[in-house]
Amino acid sequence: MRFRAEQANWIVTATIVVLLAASVAGASEGELVLLPDWTGKLPLLILLFAALMFPANALLFKPIFRVLDEREEQIGGTRRRAERIRGEAEETLANYEQAVREVREEAERDRKQRAAEAREQNAAVTTEARAEAEREIERARAELAVTLDATRQGLRAQVEELAHDAASRILGRSL
Repeated sequence: MRFRAEQANWIVTATIVVLLAASVAGASEGELVLLPDWTGKLPLLILLFAALMFPANALLFKPIFRVLDEREEQIGGTRRRAERIRGEAEETLANYEQAVREVREEAERDRKQRAAEAREQNAAVTTEARAEAEREIERARAELAVTLDATRQGLRAQVEELAHDAASRILGRSL
């Protein structure tokens, strides 16, 4: 709660008046005096108090309240600056999180694309290897067929010759 110099003056004045009245009441000789002697020192004390309030206000209260007001303004400024920095930090964090999400999504797309390319390349290599294997098998079959034909022809010739030799030995004459 802010106090202004005028409010402080009234509070201090009231406090001093009450204290002076209490001290006068307590100083009486065995009697309880609720109202001080208006003709004695009280008017002089009130004048002195009023005369001292202006220098006290100028030298003490105004500087204290000015420092308190400046301090409150600094605290408010610091709070506003802290709120602004917090807002900037939240914005920066949101930007960072968005960038991380984008990078992750891009990395996932890139990974999927590379996996698809690898599958395509694997399929192409497999298809090429299969085709090469089939060509090799066909070439080997062709070679085998040629070799088999050549071997059959060679064996036929030998079989005829062996059969001719066997028949001539069995018959005992040459055919």
